[in-house]
Amino acid sequence: MSETHSSFADNAIKKHSGLKESVISIINSVLRKENIQTLSITGRIKDKKSIISKISRKIYNDPSNQMTDISGIRIITYFDSDISKISNVIKNLFEIDYANSLDQISKLGNDKIGYRSVHFVCRLGENRSHIPEYTEISDLVFEIQIRTILQHAWAELAHDRSYKFTGSLPVDISRKINLYAGLLEIADKGFNEIIENINEYSSKITSDVDVDFNKEEINTLSIKEFIYRINKKYNIELNNKTAKERNFSTTVNELNKFGLNLIGDLWGIINDEFIEKFIASEGKVFHLLGFFRDSMLYNNIDRYFEKIGTPFSHLTEKDISFYSEKYGREKVLRTIKSYGVDIDHDMYEWEEEADIEDDENF
Repeated sequence: MSETHSSFADNAIKKHSGLKESVISIINSVLRKENIQTLSITGRIKDKKSIISKISRKIYNDPSNQMTDISGIRIITYFDSDISKISNVIKNLFEIDYANSLDQISKLGNDKIGYRSVHFVCRLGENRSHIPEYTEISDLVFEIQIRTILQHAWAELAHDRSYKFTGSLPVDISRKINLYAGLLEIADKGFNEIIENINEYSSKITSDVDVDFNKEEINTLSIKEFIYRINKKYNIELNNKTAKERNFSTTVNELNKFGLNLIGDLWGIINDEFIEKFIASEGKVFHLLGFFRDSMLYNNIDRYFEKIGTPFSHLTEKDISFYSEKYGREKVLRTIKSYGVDIDHDMYEWEEEADIEDDENF
């Protein structure tokens, strides 16, 4: 073992350890600011034995510049479309050695299937060299690899020696490997198309005029836009920002069971009269699930229990008073009693109960 190589490895590991943490922190900060989600951002440092072995094997005379993979950062993202977004961020953040960087996806060509990722060789660069904490590491070379979840899964399988996916294999096995690698690639593109469809639909319903929006089916995306329009129209605050996604799903499910399938159907029960009565009873700030349940109960209390049953076990005195304005107290009490619903005198919160029930059913 060369003493020079050994000393280089020790020094490199120390410097690259600090570099790795700095690079991860920089990338995390910018991606959060750009609202680009990732599954994980991790780093690794080559061990001393691997560094010395590669220097000897490659006969490097300037390992600090020639050896680009002492430290590496791996970014795993959800969708294929995020790879280009993250790549643009990386290009703006760091000094890129384009000659040694590669896009494995392009390298494979149109007729090849297999290991796919985008790979950059980088330095922090001169722009950060004057910052004290980066002075000693600004010129170090490191690698960044960007993959989707499915690309990562395939690469890990293909490169794990215990699975023996690579090498010269029988033709029928090689064909199967290519087939299933292709299926993963199709799935990757499929998920990307789905997220694009969701974004297009969200843009469409937020820009459409009321007549077109009223024809939209009730789903978790359209109900959020409906909430926005209700808040704007009546100058109220239907609090959906802290509501969990399962509350939206529960809301849509109950509305459908009640017989409401289009946004236009909602305007039939959530009208000026209901809003006026509801504000008088609850004020201008109220919760997602309770609001829509109240609208259905106020519209037709018998239909609600017949179609939906009893997803809650209690109503409050305040609720009883609200429904009694339309049906009379005796009718309300008789109805809820027949369905086994009690009166909670401690102002029981529906949304809290819904969360508990969902947790129990999870």
